[in-house]
Amino acid sequence: MRVFVTGLALIVFVILSADEGDKRIVVKGFAVGELPDVRDEALKDALRKAVEQGVGVIVTSHSEVRDYQLVFEQILTEAAGYVKTYTIKSEGYEGEKRYAVEVDAVVSTAEIKGDWAALKTLIQQKGNPTFLVAVIDKVDGEPEKGSSIAQSEITAFMLSKDIQMVNQKIADEALKKETEAARIAGDKDKLVALAKKLAADMVIIGSVESTLGNSVDFGGGRVRVRYNVTVALEAVRADDGIVVAVANETPQLDADSCSGWGKREAALKALKSGAKAAAENALSEILKKWQKELLTGAPITLEVKNITFPKAKQLQDALKKIRFTTIVKMDFSSNFATIYLKTPFVADKFLDKMLALKVVKDTEVTDLGRNKITIEKQQE
Repeated sequence: MRVFVTGLALIVFVILSADEGDKRIVVKGFAVGELPDVRDEALKDALRKAVEQGVGVIVTSHSEVRDYQLVFEQILTEAAGYVKTYTIKSEGYEGEKRYAVEVDAVVSTAEIKGDWAALKTLIQQKGNPTFLVAVIDKVDGEPEKGSSIAQSEITAFMLSKDIQMVNQKIADEALKKETEAARIAGDKDKLVALAKKLAADMVIIGSVESTLGNSVDFGGGRVRVRYNVTVALEAVRADDGIVVAVANETPQLDADSCSGWGKREAALKALKSGAKAAAENALSEILKKWQKELLTGAPITLEVKNITFPKAKQLQDALKKIRFTTIVKMDFSSNFATIYLKTPFVADKFLDKMLALKVVKDTEVTDLGRNKITIEKQQE
């Protein structure tokens, strides 16, 4: 597919190839500011550009991201690409405050699913988020109280991939004391609140259920029972409750991993095997989402208290000046504005850019999460 989008000071060439494979890209990224943050931003800019070039998206001239943003994002949703490995060739200031990082990157144009070698780079680009797992076991439609087979298996898988997890002992104690009923009921709001309390950025909720399948009578009272598994998981951001990924499936398990010489043995084996398969698929779905967000931006919510509507509109317009940022919408009621936007920057980096633009003062910031910023404007 070839798409040519033109506008004021803007030409975007897009060539999406059907070929999948690895491409070596050497590219420079830039950022303006002071060390050490400016280095991280320049590196992320370079990696973003490497992926854009790897999937065939080349921005030859850039103006404020406005008119072409929706077209650009629509194109990128059809592309797949991520950085597998990279090395920094050179870095340093070019001028007084403009910092440059040149990378030699290997970009894959295939889907990221199953490429665990590239996982570390992607997680680093997303700011090393911390996970909490709050998943229940079910057998034949009923919750297994006191059982945490699925939760333990998913947590173990995530740890094996060097994902940062909430300390499991602390998490288990919190679940038992405060929200065990919420975990069993799948109460998303309470579980998200718990995740935030435990300083987790993401919580995986839902269930892994084993249900009675067929059985084979070998005679003499020996019956081999098989259980099937159904998985229903959601990965939810802790600070704003946005669902990042969904994994609803019926894993195809081999007979030995989900059968036994009795219902109980078979049911528990199926739970364990199903949870392992669910963990891999759930993480793959999260990675695919992050893969797109690094190109098109991730949702961030900005809440502003004690602000008039004209001032809120001025703030909204000022935010458009932040590179690669798109305003999705703004809600306003009773001097309270909620601005929904998409940006490749995590909230603290985005706040730094707001402070640099002088559209907000640091004394006005009342709450800062990974994906949400709360501000209370001071009377002038």
